[in-house]
Amino acid sequence: MTKKSALLEKILDRIPGFSGYRKREKIREDDRIIRSYIVSVLENTIQYIEDAQASLVDINYDKAVALDNLLRRLRLLTDKIRWAPHGYQPHYYIVKIEEADLEKLRSIDAEIIGLAEQLSKIASNIAEKATAGQVPDPKDLVGMNDLAKKIHGFLEERNKILMGLGEK
Repeated sequence: MTKKSALLEKILDRIPGFSGYRKREKIREDDRIIRSYIVSVLENTIQYIEDAQASLVDINYDKAVALDNLLRRLRLLTDKIRWAPHGYQPHYYIVKIEEADLEKLRSIDAEIIGLAEQLSKIASNIAEKATAGQVPDPKDLVGMNDLAKKIHGFLEERNKILMGLGEK
């Protein structure tokens, strides 16, 4: 950040009402960046699984079908994250998102990031094995399904908070 933009931000923060607007805008932007990162990790995971599936079709058709089921779950999860509600609601919105709720959302997002990165790592290993002509370990497929279910659970918890139904 340049000195001029830092000075401009300090000036804008002193204008009554504008600092709150800027804070909410930063929250919205942070939320977008986090979700974009998670989506990119999951898209990489999907690519790994697609590569593995293509390699396995001739070797072990049943495992390729299992990967197809996993792919459907991962694509749905990716779309849910891509189009998830923002961590910000306008002033006139009925449900107000408090500072504590934003902290809960951030901790949930951190959990989702960790799980998505674990998914990607396992998918990378599956793809490596499949391209080498090896059948993936069934434990890896079960593990990936379990991780996807955990992410789905965190997304539901996140949505409850945004709808005002989360724990108080």
